[in-house]
Amino acid sequence: MEINCSTDKAQYITALKIESYGSILAIGDNQSVSYSFIPKRTDHLTSYTCVDNTHSSIMIEVTLIIRYAPAVTLRYTNGRIECDCDGVPPVYSVYRLDRLSKYGKLVYSIKLDNGKNRHNMNRLVLGHHDGLINKLFQRIH
Repeated sequence: MEINCSTDKAQYITALKIESYGSILAIGDNQSVSYSFIPKRTDHLTSYTCVDNTHSSIMIEVTLIIRYAPAVTLRYTNGRIECDCDGVPPVYSVYRLDRLSKYGKLVYSIKLDNGKNRHNMNRLVLGHHDGLINKLFQRIH
């Protein structure tokens, strides 16, 4: 990803720079500055400011929004599967749950009741599905 900042009023600018949370990421000239990086999920909602080196009132700020798949944590308690997820966006369509081995091979797959469930993935709780989930998790634990 590249963030570019430029001005057509170069006579008022000494040097443009891009900052984030007080750290200077790039310094340009009086016309433009750019900053290249590979965004990570931890960069979600990071603010970047393009500001003149001398006149801090000449600035513009943008906030980076990164869409990423959720990291899912599963817990099996009292016949229920609870999922904590932190993806962006927080709402996903869930068709099935897959269990992969540590080598990435499919161990088993559970199709959810109606084939499609829409959940706010910050917290997803799935009930008992015909005893299948209970049996599968007894085999894992």
